[in-house]
Amino acid sequence: MTRRIRVLVVGTDSVHPETIRDDYREYNRLVRGGITSLSLPPALARRGFYAFCDDDGREHQQLANAYGTHLGHHDLRGPIVLFRRYEGQYDPEDERDGQDLSDDELLYLEAYFLASPSSEARAAAREEQKFWEAHPSGMAFHSFDSLTDFEKWLEGRE
Repeated sequence: MTRRIRVLVVGTDSVHPETIRDDYREYNRLVRGGITSLSLPPALARRGFYAFCDDDGREHQQLANAYGTHLGHHDLRGPIVLFRRYEGQYDPEDERDGQDLSDDELLYLEAYFLASPSSEARAAAREEQKFWEAHPSGMAFHSFDSLTDFEKWLEGRE
């Protein structure tokens, strides 16, 4: 039997907790598409939160997510599912993705979305916007003459 966990669904215009089976089909249902992990601002990632979104939200004509900037994204489409990543011992027979959100974590997240987006989330959203303006296909390719050139490029991104 699949475990049940509490997650936070960050819809296109609302935020609400939901108890689901910890099963990829449930995550797919909630995001209304195929799931992929979503990067989060450091303040959320440091607390162990993890998120799934529809990896083709734009192509599936999902609505813009009103909380996209809170999550550090410029044009986020469709609902997002937030949960705590399972941190247990790896077992190939265990397909767990998430852990229950506690009452305190739900209160923290709900307050996070009620407040204005953090400066780090706004900065990440601006960087994402610049990337998409420069690379409308969503892909960027770089070529380096040496490992030193690559390392310099990496340093400039931090």
